[in-house]
Amino acid sequence: MTYRCRDCSYKGPTSGPAGECPGCGSYALFRVGTQEAERPSSRWRLLLLAGLWTCLVILIVRKLYT
Repeated sequence: MTYRCRDCSYKGPTSGPAGECPGCGSYALFRVGTQEAERPSSRWRLLLLAGLWTCLVILIVRKLYT
């Protein structure tokens, strides 16, 4: 099991005694593989963002020229 900190990007096998990050002391630790798998990858987010911007531009152009 590996822990990762959202604040300082600490990645290691242990957390502090009270569950805090050994690197910075914050409590923003999570286990690698549990919450990371739920988030979409950055490539899919980038493709989604580009697709939404393209749709927005097309709709604006259609509205201006019709």
